[in-house]
Amino acid sequence: MKVISFLCVVIVLYCLSLPMKSVFSPPVVQPSPTVGREDGGIPKKQLGKRVYYDLNDLKQMGLVKGSVNWKQETCSIEKNDDRFVFERNNTVFLHNGYYESIDTPALFLNKTCYLPETVFKKVQSSSKKQPTMEQVVTSYSAKQLANHLSFLRSPIPGSHVSSIDSSLPGAVRAYRNGVHEGLDWYTYGTGKVINTKTAVLSMGSGLVVRSDQNYHEMSTKERNHWLAIGSKNSGQTPDYILDKLRGKTVWIQFENGVMARYCHLSKIPKSIKAGTHVKAGDIVGFVGNTGTSDGALHNNKGLHLHLDILIYGNWLWGNYTVAERRMILESVFNRF
Repeated sequence: MKVISFLCVVIVLYCLSLPMKSVFSPPVVQPSPTVGREDGGIPKKQLGKRVYYDLNDLKQMGLVKGSVNWKQETCSIEKNDDRFVFERNNTVFLHNGYYESIDTPALFLNKTCYLPETVFKKVQSSSKKQPTMEQVVTSYSAKQLANHLSFLRSPIPGSHVSSIDSSLPGAVRAYRNGVHEGLDWYTYGTGKVINTKTAVLSMGSGLVVRSDQNYHEMSTKERNHWLAIGSKNSGQTPDYILDKLRGKTVWIQFENGVMARYCHLSKIPKSIKAGTHVKAGDIVGFVGNTGTSDGALHNNKGLHLHLDILIYGNWLWGNYTVAERRMILESVFNRF
């Protein structure tokens, strides 16, 4: 027993002699030195169990152009006429205005962006930009945008666009990025009781590019931590943190460059996963409050659907007045 006690004392003294970080902090994954090269001599790096490519290496070799926005933690890459945008921790990326699914997100470390091997191969194999209407759409009048979205159907049949302006996209907010990104469906203002039994439907035929089947709800402490980061970032909440605040989501890429994010869901059917083709009227989830302060408390308050609509990756609502936004949305969703 004396020998065991002596050994225990020695171990404790040794641990106390080490820097606190090395004893109590988890190890930070750092890229290994180059572990190999592609046939074209492109360096590969090992991070954990996966192979990655350093954006700086790709740029130095003249293979791509690119930059990292460290306030938002997004990475933009250009190869010939193709454009890609990657976001920290996100399993979707934007490719020439359309969202696509990936199995592993890009990593942001050491002032550079690391592309997983599967993502790098997508970039490398891309050779010609598909034509889009992106530049035309960004200059649409309100009536033209309403026509562009006219193929969509309401995600909650029997309801109507909220009569409350603060539930519309573009409404002023005193937090995050200072603006409300999407359209909210609450019980009040929409003419329908909204609760966790309320099914959320696909608004048209499209491809599911992301489905948060394994979403883990944040605690209040975790949520406040992420919000605090945004407040210290020149008032701009980084995109990857906004993504956490959307809770359990389903992303669907529709025609005409239209992509919809269904946010704060309580449940998602098992059949709805990345790569699933859906049609108008298919159930893609159920209303909830995940990602919100109420979701962190695990109560049933603040239940609503938050719907984001992007066109070719662009958030266009800032181009229109409140009256124009309402006209656009009501002409699309109040028809049935």
